[in-house]
Amino acid sequence: MKRKPPGWPDYMLAKPSKGVVRYYWNAPSWARKRSCPIKSEALGADYGAAKARCDMFLNPLFDSWRTGGASDANVQQRAAVGSYDWSIVIYKATSKYTKRPARTQASYDRALASVADYRLTDGRRFGELSVKSVTPGAVERLYEKLKVDSSGETRHRAALLSISVCKLAWSAAHRAHPTIVASANPFVGLEIEYAPKKNRAATQQELQSFVAAADADGSSSSSVKKLI
Repeated sequence: MKRKPPGWPDYMLAKPSKGVVRYYWNAPSWARKRSCPIKSEALGADYGAAKARCDMFLNPLFDSWRTGGASDANVQQRAAVGSYDWSIVIYKATSKYTKRPARTQASYDRALASVADYRLTDGRRFGELSVKSVTPGAVERLYEKLKVDSSGETRHRAALLSISVCKLAWSAAHRAHPTIVASANPFVGLEIEYAPKKNRAATQQELQSFVAAADADGSSSSSVKKLI
């Protein structure tokens, strides 16, 4: 593989075999000489699944061993295959995400995190849910929560961006794993409430959020981008 895409995991290798590229995780030679307990692993031919395995399990585990546990506080929650967290990892491995400008990616990351990190009444994060349990009804209830901040003020723009990016992520995950992620996108068809205030100029952050939401939803935002 001559050129690696952005976000390629550390220690992941790609090897062609009978016309198919397969992925492997190998600890560096210095670590193997020191009896690293994390063994080499064949990751299969699915890039998204291989990347998720490296990003969410193997590399955090390796860093924990390498630092003697000092990195554990910074390790992201590991995404189980089939969870909503996992679907986000799959999306971020696609060109639909990697080809976005860095500023847009950062905006998308915040939007996705606002959904994945939302705490349910039983204490679980939304991201821990199986994609099979994410229904249109669950998304509607989530949207009602997202559009109100901790002070009770409505934040329609932020909620709109979150739903729009999640819709994009779901579609990308379905294309990559149609047997795991259903074709029926629960983020599609949600009735979005939006009542823009009059006689107030939009802030720079609001314009950027609008552009990101328009891009995620597939709408044209080129005229607005010229103003930013």
